[in-house]
Amino acid sequence: MTCAHPTQAAIHSRAQTISRLSSDGITPPMLRELFAYNLETGEFTYKPRTVAMFESSGIVSAEARCKQWNNRCANKPAGWISVNGYRCLSFCGEQFLAHRAAIAIVTGEWPEHSVDHINGVRSDNRWKNIRSVTVAENSRNQCIRSDNTSGCVGVSLHRQTGRWTARISALGKYKHLGLFDKFEDAVLARKSAERLYGFHENHGRA
Repeated sequence: MTCAHPTQAAIHSRAQTISRLSSDGITPPMLRELFAYNLETGEFTYKPRTVAMFESSGIVSAEARCKQWNNRCANKPAGWISVNGYRCLSFCGEQFLAHRAAIAIVTGEWPEHSVDHINGVRSDNRWKNIRSVTVAENSRNQCIRSDNTSGCVGVSLHRQTGRWTARISALGKYKHLGLFDKFEDAVLARKSAERLYGFHENHGRA
């Protein structure tokens, strides 16, 4: 198994580590010390660690443990992909999402709300592809649902009339945008409403 596996947590002394954590857990300065984040590729690698970050264990000295860890993990890819498609990281048994760690490393603060992957690829943590958003903002950049039958979010066939209906959920309410003879006109109405209510241009992607 590689260093990226969650069961392969750093071999530091937990007691020594806890003293360096804030009440909220791992701090952004600690992340910068532990991981290198590549803004262009979105990849995380383990940074080499110093002897001061280790304790002796039995007959194994701190120096030896540090050397072993660096030989095995330093400058190698960090993390793993979860069953939900997100890259995760861990330190001393604490697991966290890589896209949130990226925000923390770059800005110096953990994101207050959600983090949106703009292109919808959950493991793509390039800086240009992630943004800190509210839950409402995140809902305005979603992929099309698997049960959608029209090919456009918010557009469906009105069975009673045989026409196309367009609707949108915005500002906490569902809004009916009209009935249309042509599918294309219903799509235009929906897209116009998305622009009006600040939906991301990628909303409704496959």
